[in-house]
Amino acid sequence: MQRLPLPEPLQHKVQVHLLTLDLQAPLADADWQLLDDGERRRAQAFWRHADRQRFTATRAALRRLLAQASGCDPRSLCFEVGAHGKPQLRGAAASVPAFNVAHAGRHALLALGHVDCLGVDIECCDAVADWAELAPQLLSPREQRQDPHARPTLPATWAAKEAVLKAMGLGIGEHLGACSVLAAPAHAASPYQLELPPHWPALSVWPLPVPHGHVAALAASPSFPLMLQDAA
Repeated sequence: MQRLPLPEPLQHKVQVHLLTLDLQAPLADADWQLLDDGERRRAQAFWRHADRQRFTATRAALRRLLAQASGCDPRSLCFEVGAHGKPQLRGAAASVPAFNVAHAGRHALLALGHVDCLGVDIECCDAVADWAELAPQLLSPREQRQDPHARPTLPATWAAKEAVLKAMGLGIGEHLGACSVLAAPAHAASPYQLELPPHWPALSVWPLPVPHGHVAALAASPSFPLMLQDAA
């Protein structure tokens, strides 16, 4: 597992870890033993071994990171699922950081931070045959008026918007066009300028350095009141 370098506004306040998976390998016993009974049933329900491996390895890695950041026993953490599928901890203490997970192919991202809202996404750039076909449902009116060469690519826009919507726990399908991801002015903290509806919380979004052929983004609320303990 590799901890990704982050821009200065995020360093020591948010962590993002890249997990590269061997989807053909047997399930690691050390990972399996960390899961609770419900997680094991969920893993066994996947028809494809690759999906079982992805879920098991990613959930075990998340348990280890949350335990190290908060001083909890990894086996004591109890997860539940929010309205739009976002995992959350049941009865989480203030010492437990917010977290979010995303995966694409054999790569997974795990983000942790003491922030009100946190979301992460990773996409394979070639996973969609024709990204242009998605443009009408992906782009806001503001984005559609912008010069295509002056805005982030469509895969990068998708990743940024999904990270924002996951941070807020909102559904992807009905809210993609409600926010705009634009190119930020030179020397801005992030290359992305985010325009959100006025009733949404204030967020910022940053691209993440991920393997070739992928794009990824992290969205977080702008204030960072607590620092995370370093996780290995």
